[in-house]
Amino acid sequence: LYALIEINKPWFSISQIGSRILSVFQKSYYRGDSTSDLVNFEKSVKEVNQTLVNLTEQGETDWIGCLNAALVANINQEMHIATAGSVKAILVRDGKILSVNQPDDTLDQNPIKTFGAITSGTLLNEDIRLVANSHFFDFINSAKIKEIFDGASSCNESAKEMVKIFKKNKVKTINALIIKLTDTAIAGDEPDVVYIDQNPEKLGEKVAKWWNQKGKQRTKNFGEDSWRIMQKTHQVTR
Repeated sequence: LYALIEINKPWFSISQIGSRILSVFQKSYYRGDSTSDLVNFEKSVKEVNQTLVNLTEQGETDWIGCLNAALVANINQEMHIATAGSVKAILVRDGKILSVNQPDDTLDQNPIKTFGAITSGTLLNEDIRLVANSHFFDFINSAKIKEIFDGASSCNESAKEMVKIFKKNKVKTINALIIKLTDTAIAGDEPDVVYIDQNPEKLGEKVAKWWNQKGKQRTKNFGEDSWRIMQKTHQVTR
């Protein structure tokens, strides 16, 4: 399961709605008793919509018109996605850019159907899905997306190239997911996260990181090698 949730209104109470969406989506999906993954996904999306209705009835209405989001399920090679607001999803396959959904740029949201139609499809190995807010595509068009993915060795490298473009344009209001389907997976592997609004590591932080990862061991190896050389030199001298 993946989710992108963006709320364009900086207020603590509204940010809690994002957490609520995530929680309901996850719990509802894994609670599903159907043998069909799509049916379980549909039920989880419906429950998220109902949760938003309940919040609205309780007076929590400030989020309406400020929510851009996507709920995604990837089961083996099947993908299901439901979006709200201006989130756009595309598929990169064999160098071609394919549109997955039609975003609602009006943001005139009805809580009953915040997350609307579900799009489902079959993925192929090496397919890349990009899910992003509409602001993303104001700075990176389809041709540039293709160029970045063709020239990068991983999704992480692609993200870093995109961040360079955003920083050059001094824009921080971007949220995106890049998901690549491969024939191998590492259990418990954490996804890479690249932040637009964080400065690169300072020199001192880089040195400390190198010391902890490699420096200590190399110094230890050097000390052991030096000791062996000293012993051999002592023997030759005798």
